[in-house]
Amino acid sequence: MNERQRREALGIGLIALGVLISLALLPPLLFGRTDAGNLIGPAGELLRSSLGFVFGLSALLVALPAFVWALWCFGVLERGTAIRWSVLLGGAMLFLPAGWWFVGMAAGGTGAGAGWMGRATAEALRTAFGTVGAQLIVGALILALIVLTLGISPRNLAALASRGLSRLARTAWHAALGAWAALRNRLADRARSDPLPVESPWEPPPTPAPEPEDEDTPEVARRSSFSSCPSAPDRASQRGSSNGSVRS
Repeated sequence: MNERQRREALGIGLIALGVLISLALLPPLLFGRTDAGNLIGPAGELLRSSLGFVFGLSALLVALPAFVWALWCFGVLERGTAIRWSVLLGGAMLFLPAGWWFVGMAAGGTGAGAGWMGRATAEALRTAFGTVGAQLIVGALILALIVLTLGISPRNLAALASRGLSRLARTAWHAALGAWAALRNRLADRARSDPLPVESPWEPPPTPAPEPEDEDTPEVARRSSFSSCPSAPDRASQRGSSNGSVRS
């Protein structure tokens, strides 16, 4: 048996170990099982309860290093890459539960899901550095772990985010200008097809014409009766003509 065969056999064993741990940690309801009990039996239930008590929700990361080193055994990953990913996963299992505990306590909860490791790490840091200092330390450690293991530069990441945001802003601005131009052209076409009278705001409103008075109104009847009555000179002439006729 040569070196390649031994590494491949070790890779098969690591894959089996990772699958075994994953099936022990996952709840049976994910696989459509309604009966109680672990998929791996009593040993799987003991493993799930023990890892859940120690690491909390981050216990799901326990099986990942086995898959990482299995990929190295099959020649997919280099040794340095496998080491970096193992360090990243180990640091995540140590510091992510502490960060989760701080988030839960800040939200008014009890920090459930952090596990014993996360609660102990968070309480130790809070006792030594206070709540704000402990939160800063946990956040800095998580970022430093990502930078050191994955080789991500914060400066390049910030520049990439800035370029993405500026490109998004330019795209939104051009889209808004295009929508405004389309709306303006549509309104102009509608105005040309159906012109409407436009009233100037500087011109006074037109004075409405007086309504004709009805002849049956009391005012018109009174005016007509006054016009039919003879005036004073007419009454005097009529009186003189009547007196002359009597004398004759």
